[in-house]
Amino acid sequence: MKCAVAGSHALSAARHVVPARYNDCLTRGDHQSDQHQDPERVEDAGGEKKPEELKWAVTLYTGMFTGASLVDVVSFSATYVDSYVEVLALSWQFFRLGDHIRLEVEGQVAKHFGEQDHWELNALAVARWVTFPWNAYLATTFAVGEGISYATKVPKLENQPEASQALNYLLFELTFALPTHPEWALVGRIHHRSGFWGALAPNHSNVVGVGIKYRF
Repeated sequence: MKCAVAGSHALSAARHVVPARYNDCLTRGDHQSDQHQDPERVEDAGGEKKPEELKWAVTLYTGMFTGASLVDVVSFSATYVDSYVEVLALSWQFFRLGDHIRLEVEGQVAKHFGEQDHWELNALAVARWVTFPWNAYLATTFAVGEGISYATKVPKLENQPEASQALNYLLFELTFALPTHPEWALVGRIHHRSGFWGALAPNHSNVVGVGIKYRF
């Protein structure tokens, strides 16, 4: 009788031990499965690039033409005419100069319309300042670019004796983006063709434009 009672207790204990061990195995199996899935989740989480990883950018902007000097443009005293330009630009950030400055190269294709109908090709190097105290609320950058500009013919509104199709090119740009969507930015640009104070040619022009930039 004692042996039967002891056997019954042993069987009951085994019934409790086996499910417990089975639950432990399930728990370990779930944990291992989670471990296998974690890298995928990390990879998904890292799918969105940080702002500093967005090396390329496409910029599309349109602007109005003025024959006034660059000084008149920045002092808001320029007079504009019925001539416009649309520009598509592709840029690439190739170097990071400390925490504040990024160096880029950019190529542009521009189409003039209104009083002018020529095409324009521009190539330039750009230095961009990226740190402003309010960037946590409105991500802001300021850029200056220097390069060359080539018009497919002497622009009508630049035409004068010894005018040149090829001129120096200057760019000034401000961008504004939401910190939650740094890949999209509003852009304001001054698009300046210059004879370099007459050293290259006597003609010059400015376009003040607005547009959008997409970084990727």
